[in-house]
Amino acid sequence: MSESATHDAIEAVARDSYGRLVAYIASRTGDIADSAAKREVADRLCEWFGWKPGNIIDLGDITDARGTEMFLALWVRLWGVLGTSHFNIRDIREK
Repeated sequence: MSESATHDAIEAVARDSYGRLVAYIASRTGDIADSAAKREVADRLCEWFGWKPGNIIDLGDITDARGTEMFLALWVRLWGVLGTSHFNIRDIREK
């Protein structure tokens, strides 16, 4: 499989997985903007991926999904440039 095809496959899986997570939580809570749904997502990020609660940034409700989806394009590009998927991006806030 070519590098481009690999990146395309990873992007498709990530988009599908994100969509399933959102659909699952929305179906359980009735509204993804609901605070219980947001807590559920935060809990899964901490449990499944080891994220720290203080590092999770609430970007709003589902209407912002298209904008935040573009993060995946940046991540895939960085993976190609760096040659590894073992990296992260950190936000630094002014105190």
